[in-house]
Amino acid sequence: MITFSDCALCNNDPTQPTAVHFSSGEVTLAGSLFGPTGKGPHPGVVLIGGSGSAGRDQLRVYAEHLCSLGFRALTYDKRGSGESGGDWTEASLDNLTDDAAAAITYLKKLPQADTSRVGVWGVSQAGWIIPILAARLPQLSFAIVVTGGGATPREVEMTSYEHALDEAKIVGDDRDDAEALLYVYFAWLQTGFDRTGLLRAIEQDRAKSWYSLISLDRILPSDELRPKWEWVARFDPLPLIKKMRMPVLVLLGEKDHLLPVQLAADRWRNGLAEAGNAKTTVKILPGVNHGGRLGETHSLESPVSPEYFDSVKRCLTKRVGLKKG
Repeated sequence: MITFSDCALCNNDPTQPTAVHFSSGEVTLAGSLFGPTGKGPHPGVVLIGGSGSAGRDQLRVYAEHLCSLGFRALTYDKRGSGESGGDWTEASLDNLTDDAAAAITYLKKLPQADTSRVGVWGVSQAGWIIPILAARLPQLSFAIVVTGGGATPREVEMTSYEHALDEAKIVGDDRDDAEALLYVYFAWLQTGFDRTGLLRAIEQDRAKSWYSLISLDRILPSDELRPKWEWVARFDPLPLIKKMRMPVLVLLGEKDHLLPVQLAADRWRNGLAEAGNAKTTVKILPGVNHGGRLGETHSLESPVSPEYFDSVKRCLTKRVGLKKG
């Protein structure tokens, strides 16, 4: 059983992290700072959330664990979520990377920060942010990715759609029609060409039994915002993974239906091997869904796998020089 009795803040209350604010360009982000007991300097880690409206409370269990290992851990509300300014629906992948870089800059300026040992942790969508961040900040001392990255965003989106269609037993002509509509959507998202044709196709398919499983109306950006979302159809993290030189731990989930798990693992392993980076571990955790949590379906109510905690502790002890115990 994991406990966090060693985690404390300046007020010696481990249940109350310190509220902080920092800037990313014109956007003000709100965060929580978890500080370990004892005199510094302390190594640091910034935790980056996943897709959608990602509040910092979702990352608390991971931050508390890192705090218990001796880290000063910083979580923050994604722009447009919680108490942070801005709007994630109008942000590109580069904008979200800017926010993570601003969090790292803020953390490094804190008193008693060990600037030579500051790394990054990310879940889900953050698996694409971290390789970009690593290229910008090669001095990062480590990177931990939980159930994310490796595969392209388009491959991940298609995996989620395919799983929903499989669960509903959509086959034959209906399956072909659903996949054809998705092809038209991704083609428009990548190029911006023929939005009128896409809207016509959506309207033609809206009454079909399978459409609610895709529901493109829910995610379709405007023509003006499409360039901010183009990366979903175009981005490939592999070239950047091939340049990552810091210690990297990637933890994927055997039961994760939001990610093509084996494909993601292979891409991470092959990319890091091509980088000549021997300081890496890529693991598929048994019985684990998205976010390192146990269970058949993704739920924030499910417990985090003990193997996740063990893997993180072993990696950081070996790669970052934490005290064993």
